[in-house]
Amino acid sequence: MLPRRSQGLCLALLFIMIHAGAQRPVLVLPVGHTDNVVLVNYSPDGKTVVTSSYDNTVKIWDARNGRLLYSLEGHNSWAKSAKFSPDSKTFVTAWDSVAQIWDAKSGRLLHTLKKEPVAEMVTAEFSPDGKKIVTADVNNDLITWDAQSGVRLKYIQRYTPAVKFVNFSPDGKYLACTSGIYGTEIHLWNTETGKLAFALKGHGENANVYTTKFSPDGKWLVSISSDRTAIIWDVQKGTIFKRLEGHMYGVVDVDYSPDGNTIVTGSDDHTARTWDAKTGKFLHILEGHLGEVEEVLFSPDGKRIITSCMTERNSKVWDATT
Repeated sequence: MLPRRSQGLCLALLFIMIHAGAQRPVLVLPVGHTDNVVLVNYSPDGKTVVTSSYDNTVKIWDARNGRLLYSLEGHNSWAKSAKFSPDSKTFVTAWDSVAQIWDAKSGRLLHTLKKEPVAEMVTAEFSPDGKKIVTADVNNDLITWDAQSGVRLKYIQRYTPAVKFVNFSPDGKYLACTSGIYGTEIHLWNTETGKLAFALKGHGENANVYTTKFSPDGKWLVSISSDRTAIIWDVQKGTIFKRLEGHMYGVVDVDYSPDGNTIVTGSDDHTARTWDAKTGKFLHILEGHLGEVEEVLFSPDGKRIITSCMTERNSKVWDATT
């Protein structure tokens, strides 16, 4: 998702494991960023974490011991996206007017993806097979690129008025992105034909759809919105399967567990919630943040959930099995 700026100074990420209501630190990432951390992502192999901050840097950390591996600097704005390739060997950032592909081990720049006319990049995402990257910019252009060479492949679509996110299905067949005047619709595009498969409408008339996430098997898509709900969609039919209700304010981030059985949502109501993905049943509420929970994600093994709040100086790690 594209986070909204909050006040405060994020000097470090404090990881906390929750056991039976007791909190104790299990991993502390040393002081690194000098402003709010706005993006956190695991590498698929679970060994590395990438963070982006309003201090205009991207940092790579060892997920096992919290050691800072290296820092990427020199840009004029914060990285709107930082995503690993499926094999964890590279990652792509959407930063200023370019997307860049980096070697994850060394931090060496491999390719710079730049289009004309120049426009600020909004997001960049690897295809599930790691062979392609799709980018979106403020001119609302969707473009696919060869992930190995950095060569531009296909111009997909120009949206009006805004592209907020892009998200590949696990098989690479579909690309989900927002459309509509207020971002109230989700469009599913067939990546093979370049044609629109479905326009998904179900959130409030003036709601803002923040992001989506496909289930690991690609059969379901969950969307989250300022209307305080999450919706699970049947991808093959383009219809609503379940509506998840319970948050008091807007739902701003979402993730599926690796086995596809659980969904976690983060909200402006300062909580995260977990849900049974098969039935839509509410499971647990994760409380402890003092501000909006704007980042939620499962660890690659599905055993932990990370939640982040930009108004605090920490991210919390929760036991996802209890």
